Amino acid sequence: MKSTTRLILIACLSLLAGCATAKPPMELVDARQAYARASAGQASQLAPAEVQLALEALTIAEQSFRDDPRSDRTRELAILAYRKAKLAQSLAVKATVDTQPAGAEAAGRK
Repeated sequence: MKSTTRLILIACLSLLAGCATAKPPMELVDARQAYARASAGQASQLAPAEVQLALEALTIAEQSFRDDPRSDRTRELAILAYRKAKLAQSLAVKATVDTQPAGAEAAGRK
């Protein structure tokens, strides 16, 4: 009877240890989402260099998360990756606006 109890206790502890993986900080979640939008949208065509920089920044943030999930450095790197992805999106919007004829912008305001 005691060995069965021990086995159940060990199984429960193993299950809890498996579930104890760290959740990513919200900054990293936001960076992942921003990069996903940038890489799937117009930014991938109109600002590919910036999208690549965002990917590189996100990769560094992900590595930092794997090394030390709770560090401030991980959060800071995630914020940087988020901003780079948003910059890529903004540059794509700007490129789209810049390519519109001048009359199209004025017609859109009426």
